[in-house]
Amino acid sequence: MQFICFQLGLFFLFVNLAHSQDLKPVRIYKQIWAGVNLSLDHFQNGDEIKEAKTKEEWRECFDKRVPAWCSYSNSKKNDSIYGKIYNFYAISDVRKICPVGYRVPIPSDWMNLRYILNTVPNSNRYIIRSAKRMKSKTGWKDKGNGINDVYLNGTPGGVRLMDGTFSGIKRQVGYWSFPDEWRERPMSHDAYRSLYFMLKFYEDDIIESDNVEINGLYLRCVKE
Repeated sequence: MQFICFQLGLFFLFVNLAHSQDLKPVRIYKQIWAGVNLSLDHFQNGDEIKEAKTKEEWRECFDKRVPAWCSYSNSKKNDSIYGKIYNFYAISDVRKICPVGYRVPIPSDWMNLRYILNTVPNSNRYIIRSAKRMKSKTGWKDKGNGINDVYLNGTPGGVRLMDGTFSGIKRQVGYWSFPDEWRERPMSHDAYRSLYFMLKFYEDDIIESDNVEINGLYLRCVKE
């Protein structure tokens, strides 16, 4: 019995190590956000998330509601810079994709972050600059770099479209959110209208959208 318990202990230790990442947490008022995009290929329980490289694989995963990830242009170099791109079924799966203690942000998390970053401390002034404050200091095209004074380091990793093509590197980045009311039906085709949030090189504010053509985005986990 002790040996079995020891084996189980090793198993769970392995699962925890396999599902760990230094998220470089950043406190923004009452929220604690990951300071980097998620880059894990397993759920909390150790189950592997499928890597979908080709256009056909990406589309098939969407059609069959299979959790999947990829790197922009399937490049490991891009993975190390920007993190992994996930489809809707990866971020909404009940097995949980964020490390223990973190969760996928709900839309109001992003809205609160935008409000906080646009509010001037100790005043009633509201200046549109949330994206400017969140974007990285380098990497954005046409003078679109940010000031990164809140250390969220939003890098322009682009998105992956529903047809499997990659778009927007150095010009934009898209981030997932997942509404609380959908958590009981996580494998539905709500992917067609899931709210997501974007930084763009020509915008100073975080943009909210539900464009159905985009279903491959990055993930910023938030502390539970």
